[in-house]
Amino acid sequence: MQPNYLEELKDIHMPPPPDLWPLSFNLNMMIAAILIIFIYILFIYFKNKKKRKIKHEALKELNTIKNNFLRNNNNAELQNDISILIKRIIASSKNNKNIFKIFNKEKYIAIDKILQIDRFKKEPHINGHKLLELSSELIKKCRI
Repeated sequence: MQPNYLEELKDIHMPPPPDLWPLSFNLNMMIAAILIIFIYILFIYFKNKKKRKIKHEALKELNTIKNNFLRNNNNAELQNDISILIKRIIASSKNNKNIFKIFNKEKYIAIDKILQIDRFKKEPHINGHKLLELSSELIKKCRI
């Protein structure tokens, strides 16, 4: 009779599963990179929060000016209110020394020409609707 070789074999045991802790070096680096990116995004968000608030407030003020103009149809008051609004935006910006860092140069020059027309007359001959349109575009695209 032949010897049974299978009985002489010992049981095969699987190695224990790898531990979850301590984490591998690559996983630690990936977690660190994700945390750094998350902190950077939060930093940028809170840094620009004031700028977004200024722009939002300016657009609300412009909407109030527009409603007032549509109610009264007073070009002189519109011209004065928009001029004051633009000056307030420039004053609230860090780049107030160079206004072309805040506003698009062509749009600012176009609106400045309209604001200077008959500035000190009681009834200036300006197109109020065009002035509102230009100032709306100017404020929406400004870089405060």
